[in-house]
Amino acid sequence: MINIFVHENNQRTIRRLAKAGGAFANLRPVIYQDVFRTLSVPVGTAIFTDLEFLSPLEREVAASMALTIGQAVPGTRVLNHPAHACERYELLRRMQLKGASPVTVLRVDSGDMPEKYPVFIRSEDGCAGPETGLIENAERYVEAVAALKRSGKPAKGRIALSYEAVPQPDGYFRKYGVFRVGDHVIPQHILYNRDWVVKSNELGRQPELVAEELAYMRENPHRELVMDAFDTGELQFGRADFGFMNGRFVLYEINTNPTFPRFRGGSPERAERRDLIRELLRQAFASIDDGVAARRPVRFMPLQPYRRFLETRSWGFRRRWTWLTRAFLLRRRHDRGDAKLLPQVDSSSEQP
Repeated sequence: MINIFVHENNQRTIRRLAKAGGAFANLRPVIYQDVFRTLSVPVGTAIFTDLEFLSPLEREVAASMALTIGQAVPGTRVLNHPAHACERYELLRRMQLKGASPVTVLRVDSGDMPEKYPVFIRSEDGCAGPETGLIENAERYVEAVAALKRSGKPAKGRIALSYEAVPQPDGYFRKYGVFRVGDHVIPQHILYNRDWVVKSNELGRQPELVAEELAYMRENPHRELVMDAFDTGELQFGRADFGFMNGRFVLYEINTNPTFPRFRGGSPERAERRDLIRELLRQAFASIDDGVAARRPVRFMPLQPYRRFLETRSWGFRRRWTWLTRAFLLRRRHDRGDAKLLPQVDSSSEQP
C-alpha cells in the first residue's frame, strides 16, 4: 500500500489518479488534517506532498509522522521526507547557487532588490502563476511591490524571480513536465504557448508538435538533469517543470502534488502518449510499494505541542472534548515512560 499525504484543500489530483482504474489501486490518499485530529498514521510506503501548505508546526508533526512510519515497519520507504524536502524558494536558490539553473529568487518582504532584470512576482506557494507582468528595472519593481500592497496582497509569502525564457524559432515557448516516482523518471508533456506564461497548451492537433511530444516521451532526453534537480531539493516524488534558454536548463519548480493526465477521453492524436504514461506510472508505483497490506494505523505523539495550531475551536463540543481527552491520555502515557509514543531519531540512519 502506498499512502500519499495531501492537504485537505488539495486532494483532487491524487484522488483522480487513484480512481483511474486498477493500475493504481494500491494508492491511498491520506489527508494531513485527519491524521492530526486522530493522532494516528497509516503504515506503508509514504509519499508526502503539499508541504508548502503546512504551517511550520504542522510540518514538524509531518516529520514525526514519517519517523513513526519508519519505526512501525523498519525499512519502509518515505518519499519527500518533511524534515528534508525543499519548497520552491529553497530549491530554486540551491539550483542557482550550484550553477544548475540561472533563475535568481528573492523574498519580496526581505527588502532586497533583484540581482538582475527582468523579473516577475508570484506567490511563493501554490500554482497561481505570475501576479505581475515582466518588470524591467528597479524603479518598476518598487512600483510593482507598492501596487500589490495597495491591492491587498502583502509582500510576505511572495517572491521575485528572474525571467529566463525565450521562444523557439517557430514562435512557441516550450515548458517541459517530467514526473519522478522513486528512481523512475517519466516525461508527461511539452506545453506549447506563444505567451511567456505557459500555463496552458496551444498544441491543438498540429501533427508536427504531437510527433515532437511523443518522441520526447519515448527518448526521455533530460532524465539526468531532472534527477539532479530532484536530488538537489531532496525530493523523490513530484513533477519538475522546466524549460531551456540558449541551451541551458532552467528549472521553474517541482510540484509535489502534480496534475496527472486524464487517461480516458482526450484527443485521439495523443492517445498513444496517454497509454505510455499510464504504463510507466504503473511500473514506477509498483517499484516503491513495500507490499505492506492495509492494517490499523499506528498511534503517535508529535514532537511539538498540538494545541498551538489545531483549530479545535471550530469543532463542536463533542469532537473537541474527544480530541483533547485523547491527547491528554497519550501525553500521560508518554510522561510515564511509554517510549513507543514518541519517534526516536536514529542519528546513524539516513533518509530512506
